[in-house]
Amino acid sequence: MLPAEAGPQPTALRRFAGGLVADLAIAVLLALGGLAGVAMLGSAGPARAARWLGVVALAVAAAATAARFPRAADQDDPRESVYRSAAAGRRLWIVNGFGGLGRFPGLRTAAVGVAVLLGAGRYLATDDRAGFVLVTIAAAGLVLTIAAEPFVVRLLRLPAPYAVRLPGLPVLPARIGYAWLPAHLGQVATIAVGATAVAGAPGWVPLALAVLGAVPSAAVILKVRSRRQVAARIRTRLPGAMAGYAPEFVLYTARPDDASYQLTMWLPYLRRAGRPFVIVTRDELPSEAIAALTDLPVVCCRAVADLDLIMTESLRAAFYVNASSGNGALIRYHQLTHVYLGHGDSDKPPSYNPTHAMYDRIFTAGPAANRRYGEHGVLIDPAKFRIVGRPQVEVIRPADPDRLAARVAGARPVILYAPTWKGHVSETALSSLDRAEAIVAALLDRDAEVIFRPHPFSYDDPGETEIIERVKQRLAADRQSSSRQHCYGPAAETDLDAFGCMNAADVLISDVSSVVSDFLQSGKPYAMVAPPELASDRFVVDYPVARAGYLIDHELTTLEAVLDDLLVITGDRLATGRTRVRADYLGDFAVGGYAEHFTAAVREACDTPAPRIAEVAESDDGSTAVSRDTVRRNLDSLARAMSTGVAAVVALAAGVDHAVLLGAVAATIAALVAVLTPLTRRVAADPPPLDGARMIMALAAAAAAASGAPPHWLGPVLLPMIIGIAAETTIRSGWSYPGVIATGLAGLEVPASSRRPWLLPVTAAVTSWLAWPAMIIGATWPMLVIAALILAVLIMVAVATARARTRLAAALSAERAVPAVLAEFAPQFCVYFGSGIGAAYQVGMWLEYFRRLDRRFVIITRALPMQAEIVRLTRGTGIPVLFRPTLRSLEEVVVPSMRLAYYVNNAVRNTHLIERRELIHVWLNHGDSEKPACYNPVHAIYDKIFTAGQAGIDRYARHGVTIPAAKFVIVGRPQTETIIPASAPIGSVQRPTVLYAPTWQGPYADSRVYSLPVGLQLVDALLERGARVIFRAHPFNYRFAADRRMITEIGARLAADRARTGTDHLWGEQAENRLSVEDCFNASDAMICDVSAVISDYLAAAKPFAVVAVGRTEAELIAEAPAAAAGYPVAEDLSDLPEVLGRLLGTDPKAAERDRMRRYYLGELPNDRAAEGFLRASAGLLETTGPGDTPV
Repeated sequence: MLPAEAGPQPTALRRFAGGLVADLAIAVLLALGGLAGVAMLGSAGPARAARWLGVVALAVAAAATAARFPRAADQDDPRESVYRSAAAGRRLWIVNGFGGLGRFPGLRTAAVGVAVLLGAGRYLATDDRAGFVLVTIAAAGLVLTIAAEPFVVRLLRLPAPYAVRLPGLPVLPARIGYAWLPAHLGQVATIAVGATAVAGAPGWVPLALAVLGAVPSAAVILKVRSRRQVAARIRTRLPGAMAGYAPEFVLYTARPDDASYQLTMWLPYLRRAGRPFVIVTRDELPSEAIAALTDLPVVCCRAVADLDLIMTESLRAAFYVNASSGNGALIRYHQLTHVYLGHGDSDKPPSYNPTHAMYDRIFTAGPAANRRYGEHGVLIDPAKFRIVGRPQVEVIRPADPDRLAARVAGARPVILYAPTWKGHVSETALSSLDRAEAIVAALLDRDAEVIFRPHPFSYDDPGETEIIERVKQRLAADRQSSSRQHCYGPAAETDLDAFGCMNAADVLISDVSSVVSDFLQSGKPYAMVAPPELASDRFVVDYPVARAGYLIDHELTTLEAVLDDLLVITGDRLATGRTRVRADYLGDFAVGGYAEHFTAAVREACDTPAPRIAEVAESDDGSTAVSRDTVRRNLDSLARAMSTGVAAVVALAAGVDHAVLLGAVAATIAALVAVLTPLTRRVAADPPPLDGARMIMALAAAAAAASGAPPHWLGPVLLPMIIGIAAETTIRSGWSYPGVIATGLAGLEVPASSRRPWLLPVTAAVTSWLAWPAMIIGATWPMLVIAALILAVLIMVAVATARARTRLAAALSAERAVPAVLAEFAPQFCVYFGSGIGAAYQVGMWLEYFRRLDRRFVIITRALPMQAEIVRLTRGTGIPVLFRPTLRSLEEVVVPSMRLAYYVNNAVRNTHLIERRELIHVWLNHGDSEKPACYNPVHAIYDKIFTAGQAGIDRYARHGVTIPAAKFVIVGRPQTETIIPASAPIGSVQRPTVLYAPTWQGPYADSRVYSLPVGLQLVDALLERGARVIFRAHPFNYRFAADRRMITEIGARLAADRARTGTDHLWGEQAENRLSVEDCFNASDAMICDVSAVISDYLAAAKPFAVVAVGRTEAELIAEAPAAAAGYPVAEDLSDLPEVLGRLLGTDPKAAERDRMRRYYLGELPNDRAAEGFLRASAGLLETTGPGDTPV
């Protein structure tokens, strides 16, 4: 485990305090600007200086807000990072991203309100009605522009197909380099509108300035729209372009960031294979980065379904350069040969990652790589390995005799120091960079010339970057003060590649890194720095490449002695051992033609015939296109922000002009939207806060009070509302910080977020609105009530701020306590749910059997909606449910007591936990069927695969998926224990009940095997035979509008028949929620379905069933789904339905075949003992010590 970091708590709390102070300071400036405008309403002469003070306050506030705009996108946000700034932005030190676009909308909108208050007051003081109207329109335009920014951001983030250098494709316009400009120019426009209006410029001037302020946003929208139109044409033509180019393989990366080096290291050798190929990425940032480095075709497939567009008949193989969790999206295409390359070979955990088991072939450099998996408990079929050497090292030269002679003559040694990076998790925290300064100092003391080449990923960490910069400065200073020619910075990291650095060096100092394995090719000596608290003998066992190197402990106590050995010119005592280790790690190949072994293997992979059955497996992540509901919610949110903002501006203008009735109407409209939005929460999970509109509402009420009849004191009293509303942003951040989201674990309690998050915004909006009726009444007491309410709002803000900070501190404290609390709870296994859909039924079907194991366990989720769903599922059981959003946070849940991890679906993020080799990873699935999801090659990554019967094992082999037999365990199907077998032949049932249970359509068009489109015809045929129908739709089909309509139509038909005949049909809520699947089985006498898990489960009922052959002939259905042979296939066009129903509900000639098929699919245990196999197998695994000690 990584030690608990002391940094996050004070950092987050400092960010909370800093954000609060900045928001309040800017709000105070805006309130002062508003005060200047309110105090001088109706005055022309003496008010001039005060108004200009207001403009100064406005300008400082707007500039301070702009100063808070980020100058670079978050490095973990590739969708923003991809928007690199053009020259103008770079001159302002803006690297990339959206700048202030969509950020600080409340303060920016309030600044517009102050500008119009100052300007409108000036125009009215000089009786310039036209100027007054025009500046109001200008303000409304600026408010609309700010309100539209979240929409613009969403537009910029939308996926756009990217493809270059394929025949027949249009050229995608360059991405805009000024995504940052709208917000910056909007701030300038706000200041300019206020200043020019106060200066008395004609009204068209501020209006023109407001229009200019909106131009960048309009330009962004038009540019993105134009680019997306071209992208749409690219998407349409992409299949044809791929077919025209006819690639034989793809080089694939699913990493969202720029890791181009992982691709470029393979390009020269893949080219040598002489086969056309395409580089495929899953994000635009890496696509554009690699496209700038090569002349090869590059395609970005952002959506999983977009991968369908690149599948051509010529495509035979896919090569992978990393173990990204997104690789499974392409692995599902069984017609390809999937080859893992990696991007370096070392003894680090990434080089024996269990996820490599999903590939058809694993290209390794030497025998050491093959052994490495088994030595760490990773079981992979040996036939998948192919030793091909490490082609990149062909350029590494052995020590030059002339160079050795020069050293003997006194030349300085050249030492390459190449530390690795710290990795994502503790297992890969093997870097020596924290010792870099001491190591480099020791080398300088030896009069050495240093080549310093840190890992490029180290620059992603600020702390490591600081160390790197200090080392560079030390080397630069030494270079100036001596004649030593050190190499560092771009000279070592860009001008030279890693192999160039190796050739320039006499010796190497590194740590656990592929640099060491590659350096073996040179035959030169090297030293390795051990990780902290790891003894030398253990270090050699864990990292065998150290056998041929000199070992430096992490505390550097052995550094001087090692340098004595390392820098010896003759008599290197480890030279002979390095020769043996070199053959073990890099292959026992001759230097001449070394890389040809790799290129031959590439050609062989491309020439491998596609399997006979090539279907596409599916993912359980529910990755589909942006839904209409999402679009509707976004547009609804946009409409609310715009309408409220404009109404508030109108109320402000009316208040300045003392048009109380008009102002009251506009304020009422703004208040209604501002109140109803947080109360109804219809817009989205996080409705727009409308802070800016509510601040302008306070300004409007203040202006109306100041411009009307005495007393005027209410106007200034209303202005502190701006400060209170400004604090709400920070308060929301404190309430929304997730921290630890857990149930059932004492010690991880975090104070709940506010139960009434609407209270502050609603109270503020209502208070501002009530000022209008108070002014209409004209009495003093209503104004005193308003003043009391304002005080109450400010007190509420102070209390809420304190509570939000307290909650934030508690959340941070609980986050640090997770390892200790879990260790004390001592769970023996976990149930991991990495998907974003389906938790209730996928976990729910196994929950009872997890509980019967009578061991402590925890359920881990990766999506908040699924966390809530599982919490509801487990309510009252005491089962802990823990939300872990990030890879690093997931690491903390693996405590010493934990032995097993169960997986119930094909979620992409399953790979995040699979890498933890302390656990035995068990694949359960959530059903057993013949769909591609049940023979997905990704299942090879698990240590054990629990199958119901032999059919589950044979299914993989039948579809060409190779998994070692030792991974399979037949455990039966526990869920069938509640299924009651038929007590009499179907022919003896007077009025049979037929269950119709279609599966869902699946996320991909070419894997749809559902019968719902013909469901109404099936139901009609059953009704004509007088059958009672139970219609149970798959829950996932409710995600699709067309399927919902079909489900509704079937329900209406059953309702009509029930009304006409009195038959008690079941559907909807009754069949899908009140009854379980097993209840439906027991209530039925026969079933009609398609290819899904209900077939194998229904075998336990010993009742007849029919299967609709969707997208295939009946013969193909039986070949692909053997269980269908025990049922009655139905043609997709239902042409044989009458005959099938006669057998299904009458003669039933396949009763004996069903019994044999039941044992094949469900095992030998009878229904009432169906859970025994799972419980027995799980108990056995719980007694083991890890993946390498698992029973067969």
